[in-house]
Amino acid sequence: MTSRSATATQIQVVYPHPEHVVFEDSTFLMGSVRSAPAGAKLYFNGQPVPLSPKGFFAWKIPIHAGMNPIQLEVRVNTATPPLAQAIFALRGEPSLPVLPKSPLAVNAETLQPANDLWLMPTDTLTVACLASEGAQVSFTIPGWVDTPVSVPPYLHHALYLDTREVIFSQKHWTAPRIPTRGYYQARVPVKTLLPSHPESFPQQAAIVLQVQSGTQSLKKTVPGRLTVLTSAKAAVLKTDRVVTRKVPPNGDRLTPQRANTAVWVDGLQSAWARVVLSPEEYCYVPLDSLTFTPATTVPEPMALDSIQIDSLSPVDSRVRLQFQQKPAQACPIQLESIPSERMDRLQVRLYGVCGPCDFIQSPPDDAVVRQIHWRAVADTVLELWIDLKRPLIGYDYTWQAGEWRIQVRTLPSRIAEVQILIDPGHGGAEWGSTGLNGLPEKQLNLTVSRLLRDALLQAGFQASLTRNSDQALSLQERGDQVIHMQPHMVLSLHHNALPDGRDPLKAEGACCFYYHAFSRPLAEKLLQGLTEPVTGYQAIPNYGLFDDSLYMTRIHQALAVLIEVGFFTNPTEFERLIDPAFHKQVVARLVSALRAYCLPA
Repeated sequence: MTSRSATATQIQVVYPHPEHVVFEDSTFLMGSVRSAPAGAKLYFNGQPVPLSPKGFFAWKIPIHAGMNPIQLEVRVNTATPPLAQAIFALRGEPSLPVLPKSPLAVNAETLQPANDLWLMPTDTLTVACLASEGAQVSFTIPGWVDTPVSVPPYLHHALYLDTREVIFSQKHWTAPRIPTRGYYQARVPVKTLLPSHPESFPQQAAIVLQVQSGTQSLKKTVPGRLTVLTSAKAAVLKTDRVVTRKVPPNGDRLTPQRANTAVWVDGLQSAWARVVLSPEEYCYVPLDSLTFTPATTVPEPMALDSIQIDSLSPVDSRVRLQFQQKPAQACPIQLESIPSERMDRLQVRLYGVCGPCDFIQSPPDDAVVRQIHWRAVADTVLELWIDLKRPLIGYDYTWQAGEWRIQVRTLPSRIAEVQILIDPGHGGAEWGSTGLNGLPEKQLNLTVSRLLRDALLQAGFQASLTRNSDQALSLQERGDQVIHMQPHMVLSLHHNALPDGRDPLKAEGACCFYYHAFSRPLAEKLLQGLTEPVTGYQAIPNYGLFDDSLYMTRIHQALAVLIEVGFFTNPTEFERLIDPAFHKQVVARLVSALRAYCLPA
């Protein structure tokens, strides 16, 4: 948004857009003032707003429910007419209201369950809603549970339910707040709802809420229908590297599972199927990634027979797990990597496997594998430790010819053999954040990434880009390039920003994200290289090192680090970020850090 002005002075507001809806109690204005005379100042609703030397600004402002008038003015002093103005309004999303006792009402968007559920008799059914305060709320399941089950008021000292989502490692509201006054919730063991004859269960049962107050009453059918499973359902993963999570729909990612893996499903929540790993462990996969099969009997665990080791190259080895049984089709085993504090160890857990294994091949002399150990952690769960002669930099796994094949990788000793894949964040319609002059983050990501690739090639590395133009590239496509190219390092390059509710003047500096423990030393080295004082270079504050389950940090075939060079939302830092001389310094710092990592003293 650009202001109108009778003079050459203009106010450009790049964030927020007038149609932006704020769910927090504050946001910040971002933009620039152009062609202002000396001594002119920017004002927000009469309050002075500091400008950077080049005229950029970012300023935190309070937001209340409803429309919030915004008036920005550039003045030489308060006694003279404004040289430029920008006038608009922002909508603050109101909290959901506490509903009055009369007339009776239920807020439809708060009805729970909101999606179809599959539950086992040992599970708990949660029914909830926001309804008229002081009412009596109950539910029935017609044809199944005809006696009303009470849904009592939700008793909590907080004013609102905590329905925030994690954004940039901190919790923020992304939807209207739900008040605890007038909120009702029941958590009922499914087994207490069951009829005496399980075969009488309806295929899908509707849950009907009834709200009463005096002589008034109303009924609402909950959106999610309930199915009670008497046993787990057999299925096979129909797509490769299926996203797997601890908790649906946005919990931490687990190790992606390979196509044609046989699983047993005993629940459904928010279109995520609950997969049984062991009697005590579960994970969730998207329902649409499954093909259900007619199998009715859980197979016996696979007995590990022997472990063979192949040397693939001076830096890569393959471990082959061979079993007494030879399944003809679906892989009956799931694999999950376990974090290890040792950089020279890959630790994995195999579900659906039992010992004993009394034959482990001694590694060939030219293998990077030093030794292998295993232990049973449950009747059907086996843990494997693969110790290496050098630090691990990545691994991959596949079920092939009736055996698990796990490839482990170490770093080449010569820089000329080190391959680095640079991923310029965003691209195409996905802009990323927006700079204070309207610059899309995707553009600066690509500019710096190209410079980094060229500098790495000049320094003797092998280097390439996931994208070399302003093209749309999905996360899956970026991951596919990693699998195809098999680099030793993946560096995803971004520029940071803040969500609503934060102060843009209090966040600046570079930061690095990693997920796998074996990627942490590289992340530390890159962050140190970016932020340690260097004579002749501009100072870069250290915003921190973060362990985060991001898509590009979850890459396990190589060392994977996501780099945020600095904040687009900080005026002083933004001036530095768009300076071509600073780009060269960032690139030089990163190349130096990579050399130091690959050639330690």
